[in-house]
Amino acid sequence: MMGAQPLEADAQGKQDEKADAAMRAPFVVEDATGADRTAGDLLEPIDMVAKPGLTFPGVGCGLAILREGRLLMARRMKAPEAHHWTIVGGKVDHGETAAEAARREAEEESGLTIGALRFLCLSEQIIPADRQHWVSLIYVTDETTGEPWLTEPDKIAEIGWFPLDALPAPMSVFARDAVVALRAASAAPVQDLDHLRLLEERLHQPAIRANAEAVAALLAEDFVEIGSSGRVYQRDEIIAAMADEATMRPRAPVEAWDYQLRALAPGEAQLLYRTGERIDGALSKIRLRSSLWGWIDGRWQMRFHQGTPEACHGER
Repeated sequence: MMGAQPLEADAQGKQDEKADAAMRAPFVVEDATGADRTAGDLLEPIDMVAKPGLTFPGVGCGLAILREGRLLMARRMKAPEAHHWTIVGGKVDHGETAAEAARREAEEESGLTIGALRFLCLSEQIIPADRQHWVSLIYVTDETTGEPWLTEPDKIAEIGWFPLDALPAPMSVFARDAVVALRAASAAPVQDLDHLRLLEERLHQPAIRANAEAVAALLAEDFVEIGSSGRVYQRDEIIAAMADEATMRPRAPVEAWDYQLRALAPGEAQLLYRTGERIDGALSKIRLRSSLWGWIDGRWQMRFHQGTPEACHGER
């Protein structure tokens, strides 16, 4: 038995060498022409250090910067997608929010001063030719000062403004996703307080509440309500509960006031207001209400509603 140990050790050593060789073997991918290419053709020599986007999906960010109907585009010089036109952006650092990273990267790459940001879309980029994988949060802004210039000429070859209907090519996956979201957003109507108030108040009317089909047309498929008791109601429960009201004693008329509209994103709006029921000339059961409306399938639909009793109020 003792004499067999060196043979076993030698065999194990050869297996380890084969495993090491396999780990060092070129990573083969298929490029756009269908030909096999190795990592050596594409990147610097591969090491075993964990790197975002290379050894595991990285978290990225981007900013679509608009000015007078034009989009700021930059032509990259390095991977991923070298020589493609893209929006400004980069990697989210540890401890940094995606919005903070988008602002930082945009100011570093463009030289602009960036104002308020709004979330635009999520983009996932799997790029076999560069062996990279990123998941990026993309924001949009039309609040900037200054003029763009080549602040990082080792990374960006060109930068400038382009009309949305005449964008340069080829475009990166990152940029294409942003442009699709921008065009979809431009198709959504402006959030109009008077129109959304009218839709909201339809749900206060007994004749509408008793009509399940009319209520269903106003509530999105994923609608959720949190009642004043703290209970969570789904769409079907609310439709059924409103229909049941028709068989009960008529409720006092609902009055609504103090409407405020917050535009959250293209096609998304929050409506804030108060309601009360007038009983014997005085308002009671005052509620603070919040509704989220979304532009879905060509019309506004309510996605969320919450009513909370006001802590302290006088007669109105």
